[in-house]
This record gives sequence, structure tokens and C-alpha cells, in this order.
Amino acid sequence: VAQGLRNAIFKSGGGFLGGSTAPIMDLYRSICREIPRVLTIYDVDMDPAVARRKVNELFRKNGHLQDPEVIKIVVSKGYMELEETVLQFKQRTHLMRLL
Repeated sequence: VAQGLRNAIFKSGGGFLGGSTAPIMDLYRSICREIPRVLTIYDVDMDPAVARRKVNELFRKNGHLQDPEVIKIVVSKGYMELEETVLQFKQRTHLMRLL
């Protein structure tokens, strides 16, 4: 899983020309795919649909960003956060702050 996430980070790095939203959507899909497993790993009693809505809200908070370089940094940070979460570098309280 970790290697797949790293590959996704590098694959998404060049897609910001012309205002493409593909890297952002790839990150969103990657996070949504991992939600059921993350909820199980961290023993969070929450419906995956509710967690997906929370993730959607977090993405919409940054919807105003226009600069491609800033978007690239935020997407890279998102992949790093996802990788740290999946590899259990975070504690349950860190995850619950986001959900």
C-alpha cells in the first residue's frame, strides 16, 4: 500500500497544467478507498459514509485555491497524511480531530 501511495504522489505531480483537477480527484478517491480500512485499524465506530462526507468537507475548504504550485503542495501533503494514517504513524486522537 505504501509503495502504491508513493507512486500516486509522483504520478500526480505533473498534472496541474491548465487547471487540471485530476490529481485532486485521484487523492480524494485514494482517501475514500482507504476509509473503511482506516476506521477498522483505529477502531473508530463511524459509518464510512459519514467519514467520506467529512473528507469531502475538508476538500471543499480548500476549493478556493487557484495557484497550481500551492495546489501541488497541498495534494502532496494530503498523500503524506494518508500514508502516515495507513501506516499507523498517527494515534486515534489525531484521526478523530479530522473526523
